[in-house]
Order: sequence, then structure tokens, then C-alpha cells
Amino acid sequence: DLAVLMLEKAHMAAAEKILETEEKVTKAAAVLRAAIEESQMAKAMAFRAKADARAAEDRIASIEDFSDRDEVMERRRDYSTMHAAHHMAEDAERHVREAEAVEGRARKEEKIATKELETLKQNEGELRSDIDELHSIIIAK
Repeated sequence: DLAVLMLEKAHMAAAEKILETEEKVTKAAAVLRAAIEESQMAKAMAFRAKADARAAEDRIASIEDFSDRDEVMERRRDYSTMHAAHHMAEDAERHVREAEAVEGRARKEEKIATKELETLKQNEGELRSDIDELHSIIIAK
């Protein structure tokens, strides 16, 4: 009876650890989803910033004559836009790298937690069968 009680106590502890690990897996999956979304948004921002920079460069290249004040002002505006767009693109690329790093860490955490959960469930199943085996031995006596 003492052995059965000890195994049942171990089984309850394992079941509790499984619940904790399932929560850990759920949290890791949520963090991963958020990281993926952040990475996708960062990539979209980078794409948009690069497109804006290219558009400004094209506008600058298309103005051939600077005969009047308006054209000069327009060219200055386009240079300012291009300069700002290049900075935005650089920042967006940095943001993409950071988001991808967070995504990689989140994938790793989720994988570790899932593996731990699988191991715990397997061990819990083995404990359950040991308890059942001990119960049948006790009943047979």
C-alpha cells in the first residue's frame, strides 16, 4: 500500500507538472505568433520604406530642368523625402532583424516546452501503468 501511495503521489505531481508545462507551451505559442506578426509587419514597413525611397529617387532623376523656383523647391522636397525614406528603410531593416531574432528565440522556447511536455506525458503514462500493475498485484494477494 505504501508503494502505491508513493506512486500515486508521484503521479499527481507529474500531472501537475504537465498542466504547468501545457501552460508554458501555450504561452510560448502565443509569443511565437506575436513574434511572427511583428516580423511580418516589420518586413512590410521595410518594403514600403524602400519603395518610397525609390519613388523619391525616380522623381529626382526625372526633373531635368531647374529653371524656376518651384522646380528647385520640388527637387529639395524630393531629396528630403528620399533622405527620410532611406533612414526609415534602414530602421525598418533593423526592426526586421530584431523581430526575426525574437521569432527564432520564441520558436526555440516553444520547441523546448513541447518536447518537455511530450516527455512528461510519456513518464506520466508509465507511472499510471506502474500504479495499475501494483494494484493488480495487491488485489491478487
